[in-house]
Amino acid sequence: MNRFPDNAHTEEYLKDFQTLADEYAGKPITVLPYSKFRLYADTGSRIEYENDYFDRRRRLDVMFGMVMRGREKYIPHLEDIICAICDEHTWALPAHISSDADPESEVTRIDLFASETAFALSEIRNLLKDTLSNKVCEIIKYEIMRRIINPYMTLPSKWGKNNWSAVCSAGVTASFYYLGLKCEFEKIKDSIISSLNDFLDSYTEDGCCLEGPLYWSYGFGYFVYGCDLLRKITCGAIDMFALNKVKKIAEFGTYLYLSENFTIPFSDAPHQMNYNVGLYHYLKKEYPDLVLPDIRYQAKFGDESRFRFADFYRNIVWYDENITQGNASRQSADFTDSQWFIRKNPEYSFCAKGGHNAEPHNHNDVGSFAVVRNGIFLLDDLGWPEYDGGYFNPDLRYKKYICSMSEGHSLPIINGLGQSAGRQYAAKILSLSENEITLDLSAAYEIPGLKLHRTYSLGEKNITVTDKISGCKTVTERFISRISPKILNDSVLINGAYLRSRQHIIPVLSFEKYIQRSICITGSEPLESTAYFIDFECQGDGIYSFDLII
Repeated sequence: MNRFPDNAHTEEYLKDFQTLADEYAGKPITVLPYSKFRLYADTGSRIEYENDYFDRRRRLDVMFGMVMRGREKYIPHLEDIICAICDEHTWALPAHISSDADPESEVTRIDLFASETAFALSEIRNLLKDTLSNKVCEIIKYEIMRRIINPYMTLPSKWGKNNWSAVCSAGVTASFYYLGLKCEFEKIKDSIISSLNDFLDSYTEDGCCLEGPLYWSYGFGYFVYGCDLLRKITCGAIDMFALNKVKKIAEFGTYLYLSENFTIPFSDAPHQMNYNVGLYHYLKKEYPDLVLPDIRYQAKFGDESRFRFADFYRNIVWYDENITQGNASRQSADFTDSQWFIRKNPEYSFCAKGGHNAEPHNHNDVGSFAVVRNGIFLLDDLGWPEYDGGYFNPDLRYKKYICSMSEGHSLPIINGLGQSAGRQYAAKILSLSENEITLDLSAAYEIPGLKLHRTYSLGEKNITVTDKISGCKTVTERFISRISPKILNDSVLINGAYLRSRQHIIPVLSFEKYIQRSICITGSEPLESTAYFIDFECQGDGIYSFDLII
């Protein structure tokens, strides 16, 4: 029987597994009722079905973990959850299935989670082929063949230039590799490589992940898992880790954190995130100069609500106790292709972005910024909302969801308008230095004749934002916080910091409630958050400067 490494890291990572295993052993496997499956089509809500779906994946991890620690009495429980997952009508999530899909196309839909499931079951079968019953091993192979292998060989899927191309390619590659289908893989190898290159094309040459830090961890993590298998299945003939761009993307993972485990919240991203130590240790061996994040913020089991088997397993077996772990995040950086800028000093951390408004997981946020002090976001990017049926509808994304509207970012509202969505709505870098960044934001707004230059000037304990604007009638200079602000004379107090206009404009405060997506399961109750708007009503054309005194 394969076993997990017997060390302190494994012991700590699995410390709750005995309790979890006994709890699961004492209750039936969660049912996936059709009434919950159809909720997405009926109401746009995902959470009810997904909570049950991912509870099954959690049970799978737990029972597998116990068996890998030599607890043979849990083998029947592992076989039960494996067969329950194999019995699922589809491994894809309702949000990824067309409402008019026929049953066959639902079964053979190779989405993110069908791919993850195939990855998990094929790897478990390979690791425990001498432990699981022959019948269970046959069932796993049968289901992967009909859901993944045969459909892909008949018509290879294409997923676009985003994280799907990495995650789904990894799941498909794992299925061929662990089922021993090397000859069959040769027939679809070029298609897999094409999809992996699609994923790389979603990144700019500087390695920045425009989808945000969590999607770096997710998409690039599965890219690494898939390329590791690709290198094995081709006996080293295909080694994508030798590409300079892959190294650049790996290095970006060392800049995700503004302080502690607080991440850059641009695009669809959480504000806090622990990291997968197995992924970073693997990358450290590939690229020895890589700086590792603070050891205190390694992910624990359950930190991420999808209970991804590939992450879970590699956080144990790829962990190397001989690797010296870091204790600090990287400092300042300019990703000029992506137009992401990071500055850190002892008093605060600052990040700003230019870019364009057709990025993967796009928000209309050209010119936005965030400031963190002592683990508190003073001025903020709201990150992501709860994913529902409307969020990925382009007709609703920038009208209904404050997180993705430019009005939900620290940006000017000009002539009553926010920024527009599209590749042409973009920034240009005008000047760049350690203490000053100037961007031309004129093209981000669909306003003929508008000129808007924004400058961030960074001091030891202060940040000055200056907008030079012409070609407009009215300007509302908006700043966003998730901390309730208070007006004191002509200043705004935000958790001990002061925001004030140099033109002595009295701010107006308002707020809006929104549903924030959580990377941890919270039951059926979404997490309600509040966006506080700090608005300075300006006259129109002019130069407007604002000081944030830290």
